[in-house]
Amino acid sequence: CCPLCYRKFEKQSEGEQLIRDMELQIKGPEYRNKIDRDLTLLQEKFEKCLNLKSIHSQLQDLEDKDIPTLKNSMKQLDNEILQLKTKQNDLEQELNDHICLPLEQCEQIKTDIIMLNKYINERKDFETKINICQQKLTKGQKTTTIPRSLDEVKQIKNDIQNQFDYLDKELQCKHKELRSQQDLIQELRESLTELKNEKLKLSSDIQKKERLDEQLQKSTNNIQTLKVEIETDKTSLEPINTNIDMKTKEKNRFKIEKEKTLSTLTESVCIIR
Repeated sequence: CCPLCYRKFEKQSEGEQLIRDMELQIKGPEYRNKIDRDLTLLQEKFEKCLNLKSIHSQLQDLEDKDIPTLKNSMKQLDNEILQLKTKQNDLEQELNDHICLPLEQCEQIKTDIIMLNKYINERKDFETKINICQQKLTKGQKTTTIPRSLDEVKQIKNDIQNQFDYLDKELQCKHKELRSQQDLIQELRESLTELKNEKLKLSSDIQKKERLDEQLQKSTNNIQTLKVEIETDKTSLEPINTNIDMKTKEKNRFKIEKEKTLSTLTESVCIIR
């Protein structure tokens, strides 16, 4: 039966359902606190993933824009340097073959050497820019690392990409888990609403029962008072009843005597006649 109103259940399943609902209501706050803690942890992981996404975006910009441009420029410079070196070798060979070169050719060689030095300096500048790009990839580190080559940068990029893919998958799983937890919270809220309604109904029934108990107690008190009054009246009526009994007996006695007297008189009259 119900532990509150002592109403018997028609089916055992109703009692079991009430027990489950009460257990769910008791465990509801604890379970909700656990869900809130899980949501907080998921939010922290989500923010970390967002930070990784920003790093990935910077890395992607470097990979898609800066590094390809620098690589193309370096490739062009390498080709030009190779051409200049070939030309320089040819000129040196020509100088060896012709000791006495015209002044014009010497000036041309000087110009070529200047251009070669210029291209070499430009190549160094591009290498410096590449090092700067590499430093951007390792931004936030306190220690200074040795400049990395393009292959090392590419390897780092691949490692970060793999890490990002893994984190992205984990983030999707967490999103799925978050949605599942949200659905569960919604179900718990609906169950909580139903339990609140049941609680209100139970409260109403309890109040009704309390009113009935109060009325019953009042009626019981009235009955007890009436019993006391009846006992008091009985006590008061005892002398009266005794007197009535006495009067009744006396009346019966007089009636008997009257009948006897009447009978005697009747007999006397008959004799006289």
